[in-house]
Amino acid sequence: MAGTVDATVDATVDATVDATVDEGRWRELFARLEDEVGDMSLETAEEILATIPGYDGAARENIVSTAHQNLSMSTRVIARGSEPTAEDVRHAGQTALERIGEGVPLGSLLSGFRLSMRRIQRRLLTLAPEYGIPADRLLDWSTLLWTLGDVFSTCVTAVYRDHEIARTVADSTRRAEWVSRLVTGDLAEAEILRGAALYRIPTGTPVHLLVAPSAPSTPSAPSAPSAPDAGADTILHRWATATGARLLTTVQARTVTGILVGDVDAASLPSDMTVALGRPAVLTDLHRTFVGADRVLRAAVELGLSGVVDEETLSWRMAVTASSETTDLLVRRYLDPLREARAFGEELVDSVRAYLDNRLNVRAAAACIPVHVNTLRYRLHRFEELTGCDLGEVDTLVEVAWVMAATGAGRPD
Repeated sequence: MAGTVDATVDATVDATVDATVDEGRWRELFARLEDEVGDMSLETAEEILATIPGYDGAARENIVSTAHQNLSMSTRVIARGSEPTAEDVRHAGQTALERIGEGVPLGSLLSGFRLSMRRIQRRLLTLAPEYGIPADRLLDWSTLLWTLGDVFSTCVTAVYRDHEIARTVADSTRRAEWVSRLVTGDLAEAEILRGAALYRIPTGTPVHLLVAPSAPSTPSAPSAPSAPDAGADTILHRWATATGARLLTTVQARTVTGILVGDVDAASLPSDMTVALGRPAVLTDLHRTFVGADRVLRAAVELGLSGVVDEETLSWRMAVTASSETTDLLVRRYLDPLREARAFGEELVDSVRAYLDNRLNVRAAAACIPVHVNTLRYRLHRFEELTGCDLGEVDTLVEVAWVMAATGAGRPD
C-alpha cells in the first residue's frame, strides 16, 4: 500500500514539474514571437501590398502599423489561452476607418487580416518542435486564432456597414437637394450639367418632371393598390424601375417631385396613386414645366382622379378647379333640379355620366350600367325634362361634363 502511495505522489510531482517546464518553455516561445513581431510586420505589409488588390491608396507605414497591432494581438490571445473578446480587437474600429479613408474595400481588409493570422500560425508550426509544443496544443491555438478572426471581422464589418449607410444617406440628401433646386430654377447651368453627369441624366434628350402626393390617396379601384407600409417615394421608384425608367426624387411636405428619365407604363401604377407629368423638356429647361405639372396634380387630386395625368389628358378639366363660380352655376342648373327625385335622381345622373363616358353611344352606355337600352333612353329624356336642357347641344354636353367632373356626380364609389 505504501509503495502505491509513493508511486502516486511521484507521478503527481513529475506531472507538476512537467507542466511547470512546459509553461516555462511556452513563455519563452511567446516572448520570442513578440520579439519577432517587428520583422513579421514588415514582411506581412509587403505581402499585403504585393498580393491583395485594393490597397493602392493605402500608405505603407499604415499597413505596417496595422500588421504590428494584429500580430501582437494574436500573440497575446494565444498566450492567455482564452476566447477572444471585442476588447482584444479594440483597435479594429480605427483600422477600419483608416482603410475606408484610403479607399480599401472591406474584402481586402479582411484578406489582409487573414494573411496576418496565417503568418503567425506558420511561425508557431515552425517553432513548435523546438519548444516541445504538442499537436493538441497547436490545434487549440489555431482555434483561438480563427475565433479571433471572427471577432475582428464582425467589428470591422459593422464599421464599414455604418459608413456605407451614412454615405448612402448623405448621397441621397445631396441628390434630393440638387433635384429640388433644379425643378425650382435655382441651379446655374454649370451645376445642372455637373449633376447630370453625376446622376447619369441625359442633357440633350427631353425628360419629364413628375409630381405626386407624398401619401397615396384613398383607393379608387380595387386593382393593384399600393403597398400599405410603403411611402409614395418608394412606390414611385419601384414603379419606374419595373417599367425600365429611372426616377430621381425629392420629398416635400405634401408632394414628391422628381425627374423621370425614360417611358413608364401608366397602367401599372397602383390604382390609389395620382402622378402628374409636366411637358417633356431638356434638363436645363425642366424647371419651366414645374408650375404646369403642379397645377395638373392639384386639379387631378381635387377632381378625384387617379393614374398618370398631364395637361393633354386633363384638357378642359384643369379649368374646373379654377372657377368655383361656374361650378356653382352648373350645379344649380343640372343637379339641384334632381334632388327631389332622390334615388331616381341619382340613377339619372349615373345614366348621363355613362352616356358621356361612352361617347354618346346609347347601347354602350346601357351595357355599362347595365340597363336596357330603352330604360337608358327614358332616363336621358327625364334628365332633359327636369333640367330643361337638350343633350344634343354641344354647350349642354360641355356644361354637364363640367359639373360632373367638379362634383364627382355619377362617379363609382
